Amino acid sequence: MMADGEYTFGTAQAEEMTVVSGSLKVLLPGEAEWKRYALGEVFNVPGYSEFHLQVAESSAYLCHYLKD
Repeated sequence: MMADGEYTFGTAQAEEMTVVSGSLKVLLPGEAEWKRYALGEVFNVPGYSEFHLQVAESSAYLCHYLKD
């Protein structure tokens, strides 16, 4: 569960994220604009990178580690 706030996370390997409650605004590596992801939506983050989250309501996501 993610509380309201802004977060930065790093990845060691590629990850697939599925929003399982609430919604998230995400700034992915190499992107200039934030994108909102809601319940059931998926986004991918490359390995060895950093991504940013803005959480306006309690939210959660499920992370699957992907093989390179």
